[in-house]
Order: sequence, then structure tokens, then C-alpha cells
Amino acid sequence: MTIEPPRVPVADVILRRHDQKPATVAVVDPSGQPLSGATVFLLGSGAMPSAVGTTDGSGIATFRLSQPINTSVAAYQNAFGWMWLSARTLGTDDAEECTIRMVSGTGCVVVSSKAAAAVDLYAPSGISLGGALSFLGVPVSVAPGGELRLSGLPPGAYTLRAGAYRASTEVQAGKEVRVSIR
Repeated sequence: MTIEPPRVPVADVILRRHDQKPATVAVVDPSGQPLSGATVFLLGSGAMPSAVGTTDGSGIATFRLSQPINTSVAAYQNAFGWMWLSARTLGTDDAEECTIRMVSGTGCVVVSSKAAAAVDLYAPSGISLGGALSFLGVPVSVAPGGELRLSGLPPGAYTLRAGAYRASTEVQAGKEVRVSIR
């Protein structure tokens, strides 16, 4: 058997990955000081977050993205609870600065139901928090005759959905709001 060279020209193809600028999210306390150990969520459009990171000692969470992403951003920190930003593009050279300033006064929504119900909570900006809550291990369902406590929420108007049920409620700092699913 004789091996002959190919009769057509051969081109070498070299694929190189173009590294995107890392996307960074800064999390600061109410006075503007960096918060380390905050969990940051790039919420994307699916049921679960697109990416999750933790802030370092400088209050920065860094995400290595394969491509720019248009996403809402949420942060959770034990001492301050939740805060979020509406959708923005991350991972490009001209992406706007992304800083989340936590608030000191948070409230709580308590959901009760006579039947089992999966609950989704929407922030005042319309962002669904269900995926981020699930990721942190916070239950997003209420058992028959039971209660579901969603605390650490900054003040504002929230929407709660459970199947066909929908309710809006106003969360105030230091207060507990009760919602009954019927």
C-alpha cells in the first residue's frame, strides 16, 4: 500500500478563544464600604441563575463569561439580605459599572396556604427571585396549612405568584407582611 499526499490544497485552521473582559459586580454596604462574602447572581432568563459568584475582600465578584450577557443581577449577604439591579449588559469593554448598594432596613413576606403551593416572588423591578432563592436553599413552596418566610427583602412593592394566584404586597423595613393563598 502506498500513501500519497492529498491532491487538494490543505489549510491549517487554528482556533483561538477570544477572551472576554471579565464581568465584575461590586457589592457595598449602605455607607459604600465593600462587602466580602456576598453571593452574587446573574439571573439570566431561565429558572436558575446563569452564574453565581462570591465577593472577595474588595467586595468584587468576578465572572468569566464566554460571551456578553444581558442579565438582571441580585446579591445576598447575611447582614443585609437581598438587593438587585435591573437588566444590564455585562462582559463587554463598554459595559456600565455594576455596583449593588445594600440597604440596612429589610422586611419579610410570610406566605400561608391551605393547599401545597410553589411560590415565586418578583422584586419591585419585576425580577423573579425564585431561582436565586432555590440556589441558596431557601424553600420556594409552602406545605398545606404551613407558612413560608421570605426575609431580608428591601422595602418596595413585590408580586407573589403561586399557580393562578397572584398578589401584590408592600414590604416595609422592620415589618412582616402576611399573604394567604386561597
